[in-house]
Amino acid sequence: MVILYEDPATRQRAMSVCDHLVRQFLSEVEFKFHWWRVDFLEDPAMAAAAAQDAIHADFVVVSCAPGSELTPAVRQWFEQWAAQRAGREGALVDLTEPGADLARRADHLNFYLRAIA
Repeated sequence: MVILYEDPATRQRAMSVCDHLVRQFLSEVEFKFHWWRVDFLEDPAMAAAAAQDAIHADFVVVSCAPGSELTPAVRQWFEQWAAQRAGREGALVDLTEPGADLARRADHLNFYLRAIA
């Protein structure tokens, strides 16, 4: 499982979800977590390591702040590893908490993640 997060608050949200999964399925599933802060993906070496994790992950979890936008480098990172999965099934989970104004405007991050999925 690869978890992408932006900051301490979004990391905590993802940790809560992961803790819940572990409690629910520990006796049935072996979990291996790879934690990557989104800004780490701006570095080519770190992005390459994170991409290898994502290529082989059963789940990629994204936890961002409301209204977040991905940089061009991070968008490129998503597109590169997604293309290399070679039809391997998995799930892309968006834990981004919607902001109050999202009812009035499109959430670009959510639309982007849906397209990648």
